[in-house]
Amino acid sequence: MMKDIFSNVPAPSIRRARGYFLYTADGRRFLDFYQDDGRALLGHRVQGIQRVIKSTVSRGLLAPYPSVYSGRVERMIKKLFPSASTVRVYRNRERMVEAVAAACHKPVSRVKIEDPLSHRRGEVMLWRPFLPDQPAGVPFLVPVLPFPGDFTPFVVTAADPGAELPPSDTVSPFLSDTLVKVISELSGKLSAPPENDLICFDSSFWERRGMYLVFNMEQDAYSVFYAKALSAGIFLPPSADRAGIIPLEYEPGQVRKFLTLLKETE
Repeated sequence: MMKDIFSNVPAPSIRRARGYFLYTADGRRFLDFYQDDGRALLGHRVQGIQRVIKSTVSRGLLAPYPSVYSGRVERMIKKLFPSASTVRVYRNRERMVEAVAAACHKPVSRVKIEDPLSHRRGEVMLWRPFLPDQPAGVPFLVPVLPFPGDFTPFVVTAADPGAELPPSDTVSPFLSDTLVKVISELSGKLSAPPENDLICFDSSFWERRGMYLVFNMEQDAYSVFYAKALSAGIFLPPSADRAGIIPLEYEPGQVRKFLTLLKETE
């Protein structure tokens, strides 16, 4: 039986989220360095996304019927990855893994999905926005798109025009239209990357790779560190094997207490 990802740490109960901040019912506010494992990279309310959702829902486009939005997602992804010869969109992670397994002629259990932050390789490699020196040459690339929630469709790209990926799933127009919006917003951010000087976040507690923080401590020590970060108003990933992400937008005063904590703890 799988454990909840927050079972190892005392996570506060979040009442609402705005931008990169999380708010609790008792009035506490946390700057989010977890960002739903990268799916909230653009914040918890992507600009214009509420209008897109309202428009799609008002037209009743919720059921997974064929729609024009599926083609729009694929076109947006090809703009983001010009070398991609094949683009597929699947309903969820399980369907994506099944598709890659079929293309590789392997059992599902043998398909490895690797994160470039882990320095490992596999048939499928995650692509993370703003991460420098991402591995190239993997058969299949799965971008981590800023689409918060467990209902996120999964995109797979392949540079090989002969890739035998099964056809895309029929995805709800509601999800496809929302995905088009977040890809558009991400593309705009990638063309004008943030200019924040992140050297102040360098620490012995992690390896910083651009805006990503790869922790180098065991879970027990990390749990203690996680609790201290909460006291400083910082919401870190729930476990040491998940990378932290420095928000694209923050003010120095919002992280000053946390940076002071780092210096005192090292």
